[in-house]
Amino acid sequence: MTTILCDGMAGCRPDYMPVVLAALEAALGPLFTIHGLLCTTGFSSPIIVVNGPSPERSG
Repeated sequence: MTTILCDGMAGCRPDYMPVVLAALEAALGPLFTIHGLLCTTGFSSPIIVVNGPSPERSG
């Protein structure tokens, strides 16, 4: 619920929400280890590439 409210206030269109929620779910999974990514002293930045029918449906 909080994610939906924050995304809405940030201007996320409703048709983007399935992609945003899937990316968030993947980033919070144990294999991604976001804690290690955020706690590093080096520079790192995750990138999300969206492919398939989702970008075409969203515009």
